[in-house]
Amino acid sequence: MTQTKITSPIYVTQPLLPPLEEFIPYLQQIWDNKWLTNNGPFHQQLEQVLCDYLGVKHIALFTNGTLALVTALQALRVTGEVICNFEKGTPTQLYRSSGQQEIFDC
Repeated sequence: MTQTKITSPIYVTQPLLPPLEEFIPYLQQIWDNKWLTNNGPFHQQLEQVLCDYLGVKHIALFTNGTLALVTALQALRVTGEVICNFEKGTPTQLYRSSGQQEIFDC
């Protein structure tokens, strides 16, 4: 049996990006504001547009689903047991900080 050597990467998925020249003005605004992290002008603008579109007064954007889940658990003061799966990569200390006791489903 002959093995075929792969000479170039096989991408499972690739991001759909705008042309760089269309993106540079947004980067220039970020540099001008000197606000590169959470709750910057673009973040606030997106939250407002989503509030208007969804017809709600408040909305919160999160970096990832784990932070959103833990924030919801803390806000609702949920306690008790949480079934954790090692494959998901969610740090269990996040659940502990919310008052849950993790149970591992291996």
